[in-house]
Amino acid sequence: MSAPITLMMIGLTGVGKSATVNQILGEKKCIEGDSGESVTSACQVERVKYKDRDVTLVDTPGVMDTAVDGDEALTKTYEEMREALDKCQETGWKALCLVIKFGERFTEEIKKGLYILKLVFGEDFLEMNCVVIVTHGDLFDKKYKGKKSFLDWCREEGGDLGELFRSCSYRCVLFRNETTSAHEKEIQMNELITQVNLLKESYTNSKFNENMKGHNRLKLEAELETLLECVNKKILELEREVDDEFAKEGNEECLTMLKGQASEIEDELNDRDENVFYKSGEESLLKDPKSRIRSILTVLDKRIRVTKLVEEIKGNIQTLRKSISEKGKAKCDVNVVFDLKLEFQNFLDKYCKKHSLNLLDIDSSRRRDESMGSDKKIFLNKQDLVLFKDIELQSHILKNQLARLKHNVVTDRIHVLDRQVKEILPTETNKKIPDKIKSDAIELLKALDEDDEDIKNKEEALDRIIKKAEHVNNKCSQSKTGEHLETAIGVTGGVLAVGSLTASVVKTLATCSKAAGVAKTTGCSISNAAKMSKPCRALFSTGSAASLVVTFKKFLTPK
Repeated sequence: MSAPITLMMIGLTGVGKSATVNQILGEKKCIEGDSGESVTSACQVERVKYKDRDVTLVDTPGVMDTAVDGDEALTKTYEEMREALDKCQETGWKALCLVIKFGERFTEEIKKGLYILKLVFGEDFLEMNCVVIVTHGDLFDKKYKGKKSFLDWCREEGGDLGELFRSCSYRCVLFRNETTSAHEKEIQMNELITQVNLLKESYTNSKFNENMKGHNRLKLEAELETLLECVNKKILELEREVDDEFAKEGNEECLTMLKGQASEIEDELNDRDENVFYKSGEESLLKDPKSRIRSILTVLDKRIRVTKLVEEIKGNIQTLRKSISEKGKAKCDVNVVFDLKLEFQNFLDKYCKKHSLNLLDIDSSRRRDESMGSDKKIFLNKQDLVLFKDIELQSHILKNQLARLKHNVVTDRIHVLDRQVKEILPTETNKKIPDKIKSDAIELLKALDEDDEDIKNKEEALDRIIKKAEHVNNKCSQSKTGEHLETAIGVTGGVLAVGSLTASVVKTLATCSKAAGVAKTTGCSISNAAKMSKPCRALFSTGSAASLVVTFKKFLTPK
C-alpha cells in the first residue's frame, strides 16, 4: 500500500477550495459559496480512499477573510493555518494546494494573499511544497474549445500569474468543478496525485515552526497601526519634555532621566522588531519611530557630554588660574611655565576630541517645529552661549597671564645668565662654567615663542650671552697654557743661571715654547727656578740636559 497523502487547500476566499474538496470526496460535505464572502469559518478535515491510498483533505478558511478587518485577518490566518496543520496526519506525504480561480485578474488582494501565505508557510513553499489547482476549468474549456492545452496556457502566461506558475515548476492542475463525468473526475484526480508526487519535499509541522520570523512579521503587521499610535504618542511627549529641559539650564541629572525614558522606548521597538522576517534590503516596519527616538538619544547624549565638558573646562580653568597665581608669586623655573602654557593650549582640544565635540559648531536658533533628526550640531540655549562666552573670556585672560608670566621668567633668566657670564674672572681656568652658561642660553633660545612680541630683543640678548660664553671659554684655555709657560720659563731661567746647559738646549726650550703657542721666550728671574718640582731640581743637579728637555715638554703640555 502506498503512503498516505494529505492535501491542504489554501487560498483566498471564494476561489473554490470547498468545491474542490467536495468533488474529490464525491459528495458535498463542505459548505460552498459563490458570493465572494467567507463561508468556511473553521478548518474541516475529511478522509477518502483513492485507489490504494488514504487521502486526507483539509479545507481551510480563506486568507484575508472578508468577515474580519485586515489587521485581525493577518493573525487569524496564522492561527487557522497552524490549527489545520495540527489536524493533518503526521505520516505520509503532505502537500499544500494553492487554489486559484481561472479567469480572475491577478489583483492586489491576490498578491497580498500570496505574501501572507509565504510568511505563514515559508518564503520557498511554492518551490518546494506546493501544487496549484486552477478551479472553474469549465470556463477554460469554453474559452479555448480544445485549441490549447492547459499546460501550454500555463507556460504562455506572463505577469504575476506566469511568475506564480514558474515558481511551482508548472505543477498545475485544472479542476472542472461543474463536471459530472466520472471519467473527467478520475483524469483530474490522477493528474493531481501525479503533481503531488513531483513535490521536492513534503511539508512538515517542524518546517512551519521554523518559520518563526514570518509568523512574527504577521503579528507585527497585525498590531502595527495600534503600536505606532502608542509609540508616536510617547515620542511626541518625550520631545516636548526635552525641548522644555533645553529651554532651562538643564542639569545632568534631568538629562540623564530623559535619556533613560528614550532608551526604554527604543528597547521596546527593538524587541517588537526582533526575529521579524524582512527581505534583503527591505526597511524595518518600525523605521520611522526608531529613527525619531535614535535622534532624541543622540541629541541628549551630546547635551549631557556638553554639560560634563563645561564643568570639566571650568574646573581646569580654575586649576590653571591657581597654578599661574602660585607660580607668579614664587620664583619658578622657566620649564614649569612652558609646561603650564602647553597644558593650557591642549586641554580644550583634548576634551573636544575625548567627547567628539566641536565647540564652534553650535546653534541657538532651534525652533520647536524643527525635527530632532539633525545630529550634526549641538543645540545650545542662551545660557549655554553665555557660559561658553565666559569660558572664552577666561581662556583669553589665562592666555595673557601665562604670556606675562613667561615673559617675566624668561627676562629674569636672561639677566641671570648675562650676570653670570660677566662675573667670570679673567684668570679662570675651569671651562665648565662658561660651557654651562652657553648651554642654558641655547635651550632658552629654542624655547622662545614665535608670537612673543619681544622675541627679537630676547634673541639678541641670548646671542650676546652665547658669544660671551664662547669668548670666556677661549680665555680659560689661554690662561691654562700661560701657567705652563711661566713654569717652563722658570725652568729655563734656572738652567741658565747654573750654566749647566749648552746653547743648543736653550734653543730647544725656545722651540718648545713656540709649539705651545706662546710668543714670550725671554728669560725670567732666577727665583722662578724655585717653582720647579723636586724632580726637575734633581735633574739640574745631575746636569742631564736630555732629561731636562723631556721634563720641560711635560710642563708645556696643557692638561
